[in-house]
Amino acid sequence: TLQRVIQSRRKEFLEIIQEAVKIYPIFPKITSLERILVYTSIARDAQLNSKALKLFIDFRNDPDLLFDALSRLANLMQMKIESFCLDCVYRRADLNPYFASVENPRSIKLDFKCPKCHGNGLIHQLNIILPLQISQLIFPQRHPPLRFDWFNEVLIGFVVAGLDFVDSVLVHKKIHPIKNGNVQKGAEIDVVLLTENGNLVIIEVTRQHDLNNIVNRAERKKKRFDELNIPYDLLLYVTGHQQERTLNLGNKGKVIILGIKHIYKLEGYLRDFVKMLERKEV
Repeated sequence: TLQRVIQSRRKEFLEIIQEAVKIYPIFPKITSLERILVYTSIARDAQLNSKALKLFIDFRNDPDLLFDALSRLANLMQMKIESFCLDCVYRRADLNPYFASVENPRSIKLDFKCPKCHGNGLIHQLNIILPLQISQLIFPQRHPPLRFDWFNEVLIGFVVAGLDFVDSVLVHKKIHPIKNGNVQKGAEIDVVLLTENGNLVIIEVTRQHDLNNIVNRAERKKKRFDELNIPYDLLLYVTGHQQERTLNLGNKGKVIILGIKHIYKLEGYLRDFVKMLERKEV
Protein backbone atom coordinates (compact mmCIF):
# COMPACT_ATOMS: atom_id res chain seq x y z
CA THR A 1 0.00 0.00 0.00
CA LEU A 2 0.99 3.66 -0.30
CA GLN A 3 1.32 3.97 3.48
CA ARG A 4 3.72 1.02 3.60
CA VAL A 5 5.86 2.53 0.83
CA ILE A 6 6.02 5.88 2.67
CA GLN A 7 7.00 4.19 5.93
CA SER A 8 9.73 2.18 4.21
CA ARG A 9 11.21 5.34 2.68
CA ARG A 10 10.32 7.75 5.44
CA LYS A 11 13.80 9.36 5.53
CA GLU A 12 13.81 10.12 1.80
CA PHE A 13 10.29 11.56 1.94
CA LEU A 14 11.20 13.82 4.86
CA GLU A 15 14.24 15.16 2.99
CA ILE A 16 12.10 15.95 -0.07
CA ILE A 17 9.48 17.72 2.05
CA GLN A 18 12.14 19.77 3.85
CA GLU A 19 13.65 20.94 0.56
CA ALA A 20 10.20 21.77 -0.80
CA VAL A 21 9.45 23.89 2.27
CA LYS A 22 12.66 25.86 1.65
CA ILE A 23 11.90 26.46 -2.03
CA TYR A 24 8.15 27.15 -1.77
CA PRO A 25 8.41 30.80 -0.56
CA ILE A 26 10.43 31.84 -3.63
CA PHE A 27 8.06 30.30 -6.21
CA PRO A 28 6.04 33.54 -6.58
CA LYS A 29 9.27 35.52 -7.15
CA ILE A 30 10.44 33.06 -9.79
CA THR A 31 7.06 33.24 -11.53
CA SER A 32 7.11 37.05 -11.44
CA LEU A 33 10.66 37.25 -12.84
CA GLU A 34 9.79 34.78 -15.59
CA ARG A 35 6.74 36.86 -16.52
CA ILE A 36 8.85 40.03 -16.68
CA LEU A 37 11.36 38.33 -18.98
CA VAL A 38 8.63 36.98 -21.26
CA TYR A 39 6.82 40.30 -21.65
CA THR A 40 10.07 42.23 -22.06
CA SER A 41 11.04 39.88 -24.89
CA ILE A 42 7.73 40.43 -26.74
CA ALA A 43 7.50 44.20 -26.10
CA ARG A 44 9.03 45.13 -29.47
CA ASP A 45 6.66 42.87 -31.41
CA ALA A 46 3.72 44.24 -29.41
CA GLN A 47 4.75 47.80 -30.30
CA LEU A 48 5.00 46.91 -33.99
CA ASN A 49 1.58 45.24 -33.89
CA SER A 50 0.13 48.34 -32.24
CA LYS A 51 1.61 50.59 -34.95
CA ALA A 52 0.21 48.31 -37.65
CA LEU A 53 -3.28 48.37 -36.12
CA LYS A 54 -3.20 52.17 -35.99
CA LEU A 55 -2.84 52.23 -39.77
CA PHE A 56 -6.30 50.67 -40.09
CA ILE A 57 -8.15 51.49 -36.87
CA ASP A 58 -8.21 54.54 -34.61
CA PHE A 59 -8.60 52.17 -31.69
CA ARG A 60 -7.85 54.71 -28.98
CA ASN A 61 -10.65 57.07 -30.02
CA ASP A 62 -12.98 54.49 -31.56
CA PRO A 63 -12.05 51.07 -30.17
CA ASP A 64 -15.40 49.35 -30.81
CA LEU A 65 -14.36 48.04 -34.24
CA LEU A 66 -11.37 46.25 -32.72
CA PHE A 67 -13.28 45.02 -29.67
CA ASP A 68 -16.20 43.74 -31.77
CA ALA A 69 -13.84 41.81 -34.08
CA LEU A 70 -12.02 40.24 -31.12
CA SER A 71 -15.32 39.39 -29.42
CA ARG A 72 -16.60 37.63 -32.56
CA LEU A 73 -13.35 35.67 -32.71
CA ALA A 74 -13.64 34.76 -29.02
CA ASN A 75 -17.10 33.32 -29.66
CA LEU A 76 -15.78 31.10 -32.45
CA MET A 77 -12.80 29.53 -30.70
CA GLN A 78 -11.03 29.27 -27.37
CA MET A 79 -9.06 32.33 -26.35
CA LYS A 80 -6.94 33.35 -23.40
CA ILE A 81 -5.93 36.98 -22.80
CA GLU A 82 -3.08 37.95 -20.51
CA SER A 83 -2.28 41.58 -19.69
CA PHE A 84 0.93 42.76 -18.07
CA CYS A 85 2.34 46.24 -17.40
CA LEU A 86 6.03 46.89 -18.00
CA ASP A 87 5.69 50.46 -16.72
CA CYS A 88 4.93 49.04 -13.28
CA VAL A 89 8.21 47.13 -13.50
CA TYR A 90 10.63 49.57 -15.09
CA ARG A 91 9.17 53.00 -14.29
CA ARG A 92 7.52 52.39 -10.92
CA ALA A 93 9.79 49.61 -9.62
CA ASP A 94 6.62 47.92 -8.40
CA LEU A 95 7.33 44.51 -6.89
CA ASN A 96 3.75 43.48 -7.68
CA PRO A 97 3.22 44.73 -11.25
CA TYR A 98 -0.22 44.66 -12.82
CA PHE A 99 -1.18 41.30 -14.30
CA ALA A 100 -4.54 39.97 -15.37
CA SER A 101 -5.65 36.80 -17.12
CA VAL A 102 -9.03 35.79 -18.54
CA GLU A 103 -10.05 32.70 -20.48
CA ASN A 104 -12.83 32.31 -23.06
CA PRO A 105 -14.49 35.72 -22.56
CA ARG A 106 -17.86 36.39 -24.22
CA SER A 107 -16.90 39.97 -25.01
CA ILE A 108 -13.55 41.73 -25.04
CA LYS A 109 -12.66 45.18 -23.78
CA LEU A 110 -8.96 45.96 -23.48
CA ASP A 111 -7.43 48.72 -21.36
CA PHE A 112 -5.02 51.04 -23.14
CA LYS A 113 -3.48 52.31 -19.91
CA CYS A 114 -2.49 50.27 -16.91
CA PRO A 115 -5.34 50.19 -14.36
CA LYS A 116 -2.76 50.23 -11.56
CA CYS A 117 -0.06 52.78 -12.51
CA HIS A 118 -1.91 54.44 -15.43
CA GLY A 119 1.20 54.07 -17.60
CA ASN A 120 1.40 53.20 -21.30
CA GLY A 121 3.45 50.03 -20.87
CA LEU A 122 0.46 47.67 -20.84
CA ILE A 123 0.84 44.64 -23.12
CA HIS A 124 -2.03 42.34 -24.05
CA GLN A 125 -1.13 38.85 -25.23
CA LEU A 126 -3.90 36.97 -27.02
CA ASN A 127 -3.52 33.22 -27.13
CA ILE A 128 -5.91 31.68 -29.66
CA ILE A 129 -6.54 27.94 -29.54
CA LEU A 130 -7.54 26.85 -33.03
CA PRO A 131 -10.05 24.05 -33.61
CA LEU A 132 -8.29 20.78 -34.42
CA GLN A 133 -9.36 20.73 -38.09
CA ILE A 134 -8.10 24.27 -38.71
CA SER A 135 -4.96 23.63 -36.69
CA GLN A 136 -4.07 20.61 -38.82
CA LEU A 137 -4.64 22.66 -41.97
CA ILE A 138 -2.37 25.50 -40.87
CA PHE A 139 0.25 23.40 -39.08
CA PRO A 140 0.35 20.10 -40.96
CA GLN A 141 3.45 18.97 -39.09
CA ARG A 142 2.58 17.21 -35.85
CA HIS A 143 5.77 17.88 -33.91
CA PRO A 144 7.67 21.03 -32.87
CA PRO A 145 9.08 23.32 -33.95
CA LEU A 146 5.85 24.62 -35.49
CA ARG A 147 6.15 27.20 -38.28
CA PHE A 148 3.77 29.89 -37.10
CA ASP A 149 4.30 31.96 -40.27
CA TRP A 150 2.17 29.33 -42.02
CA PHE A 151 -0.83 31.04 -40.43
CA ASN A 152 -0.06 34.22 -42.39
CA GLU A 153 0.28 32.23 -45.60
CA VAL A 154 -3.07 30.49 -45.08
CA LEU A 155 -4.78 33.83 -44.40
CA ILE A 156 -3.38 35.37 -47.58
CA GLY A 157 -4.29 32.26 -49.58
CA PHE A 158 -7.83 32.30 -48.17
CA VAL A 159 -8.30 35.97 -49.11
CA VAL A 160 -7.11 35.66 -52.72
CA ALA A 161 -8.94 32.35 -53.32
CA GLY A 162 -12.25 34.21 -53.34
CA LEU A 163 -11.36 36.50 -56.26
CA ASP A 164 -13.45 35.92 -59.39
CA PHE A 165 -10.44 35.75 -61.76
CA VAL A 166 -8.60 33.13 -59.69
CA ASP A 167 -8.66 29.54 -60.91
CA SER A 168 -6.74 27.85 -58.09
CA VAL A 169 -4.58 28.63 -55.07
CA LEU A 170 -1.85 26.52 -53.47
CA VAL A 171 -0.42 27.31 -50.05
CA HIS A 172 3.09 26.32 -48.98
CA LYS A 173 3.84 24.05 -51.91
CA LYS A 174 6.96 23.19 -53.86
CA ILE A 175 6.70 24.23 -57.50
CA HIS A 176 8.75 22.50 -60.21
CA PRO A 177 9.18 23.75 -63.78
CA ILE A 178 8.94 21.14 -66.54
CA LYS A 179 11.39 21.15 -69.45
CA ASN A 180 11.12 18.74 -72.37
CA GLY A 181 8.76 16.62 -70.34
CA ASN A 182 11.19 16.35 -67.42
CA VAL A 183 10.53 17.73 -63.94
CA GLN A 184 13.25 20.19 -62.96
CA LYS A 185 14.49 21.33 -59.56
CA GLY A 186 11.84 23.39 -57.77
CA ALA A 187 11.35 25.88 -54.97
CA GLU A 188 9.07 26.03 -51.94
CA ILE A 189 6.62 28.90 -52.30
CA ASP A 190 4.29 30.45 -49.71
CA VAL A 191 1.24 31.08 -51.92
CA VAL A 192 0.82 30.20 -55.60
CA LEU A 193 -2.06 31.71 -57.54
CA LEU A 194 -3.15 30.60 -61.02
CA THR A 195 -5.58 32.90 -62.82
CA GLU A 196 -8.27 31.79 -65.25
CA ASN A 197 -6.15 33.25 -68.06
CA GLY A 198 -3.19 31.08 -67.10
CA ASN A 199 -1.10 33.72 -65.30
CA LEU A 200 1.13 32.40 -62.54
CA VAL A 201 1.39 34.72 -59.53
CA ILE A 202 3.74 33.97 -56.65
CA ILE A 203 2.99 35.55 -53.27
CA GLU A 204 5.69 35.43 -50.62
CA VAL A 205 4.75 36.46 -47.08
CA THR A 206 6.93 37.78 -44.25
CA ARG A 207 6.55 39.77 -41.03
CA GLN A 208 9.90 41.47 -41.74
CA HIS A 209 9.56 45.28 -41.51
CA ASP A 210 13.09 46.57 -42.09
CA LEU A 211 13.11 47.84 -45.68
CA ASN A 212 16.77 47.03 -46.37
CA ASN A 213 16.30 43.43 -45.26
CA ILE A 214 13.07 43.18 -47.25
CA VAL A 215 14.68 44.38 -50.49
CA ASN A 216 17.65 42.04 -50.02
CA ARG A 217 15.36 39.08 -49.41
CA ALA A 218 13.17 39.97 -52.38
CA GLU A 219 16.22 40.16 -54.63
CA ARG A 220 17.40 36.74 -53.41
CA LYS A 221 13.96 35.21 -53.98
CA LYS A 222 13.74 36.70 -57.49
CA LYS A 223 17.24 35.44 -58.33
CA ARG A 224 16.41 31.94 -57.11
CA PHE A 225 13.11 31.72 -59.01
CA ASP A 226 14.82 33.02 -62.17
CA GLU A 227 17.70 30.55 -61.84
CA LEU A 228 15.18 27.70 -61.51
CA ASN A 229 13.31 29.00 -64.58
CA ILE A 230 9.99 29.15 -62.73
CA PRO A 231 7.73 30.91 -65.26
CA TYR A 232 5.98 33.36 -62.94
CA ASP A 233 4.22 36.41 -64.36
CA LEU A 234 4.21 38.33 -61.12
CA LEU A 235 5.92 38.04 -57.73
CA LEU A 236 4.21 39.85 -54.86
CA TYR A 237 6.17 40.15 -51.63
CA VAL A 238 3.78 40.90 -48.76
CA THR A 239 5.79 42.41 -45.90
CA GLY A 240 5.51 44.49 -42.74
CA HIS A 241 7.16 47.70 -44.03
CA GLN A 242 5.30 50.97 -43.42
CA GLN A 243 6.05 52.88 -46.61
CA GLU A 244 3.12 54.67 -48.25
CA ARG A 245 3.73 53.29 -51.74
CA THR A 246 4.35 49.87 -53.18
CA LEU A 247 7.91 49.19 -54.34
CA ASN A 248 8.91 47.77 -57.71
CA LEU A 249 12.04 45.65 -57.90
CA GLY A 250 13.82 45.89 -61.25
CA ASN A 251 12.63 47.63 -64.40
CA LYS A 252 10.16 45.03 -65.66
CA GLY A 253 7.64 45.42 -62.83
CA LYS A 254 7.42 41.66 -62.26
CA VAL A 255 8.40 41.95 -58.60
CA ILE A 256 6.31 44.21 -56.36
CA ILE A 257 6.80 44.69 -52.62
CA LEU A 258 3.71 45.45 -50.55
CA GLY A 259 3.74 46.82 -47.01
CA ILE A 260 1.48 46.71 -43.99
CA LYS A 261 -0.59 49.63 -45.35
CA HIS A 262 -1.44 47.64 -48.47
CA ILE A 263 -2.46 44.31 -46.92
CA TYR A 264 -6.10 45.24 -46.30
CA LYS A 265 -6.29 46.32 -49.97
CA LEU A 266 -4.55 43.19 -51.23
CA GLU A 267 -7.55 42.08 -53.30
CA GLY A 268 -7.72 45.42 -55.10
CA TYR A 269 -3.97 45.55 -55.74
CA LEU A 270 -3.96 42.00 -57.05
CA ARG A 271 -6.90 42.71 -59.34
CA ASP A 272 -5.11 45.77 -60.78
CA PHE A 273 -1.85 43.85 -61.25
CA VAL A 274 -3.63 41.02 -63.06
CA LYS A 275 -5.37 43.51 -65.35
CA MET A 276 -1.94 44.92 -66.18
CA LEU A 277 -0.78 41.37 -67.01
CA GLU A 278 -3.73 40.90 -69.32
CA ARG A 279 -2.87 44.15 -71.11
CA LYS A 280 0.76 42.91 -71.29
CA GLU A 281 1.95 45.98 -69.44
CA VAL A 282 4.06 43.87 -67.11
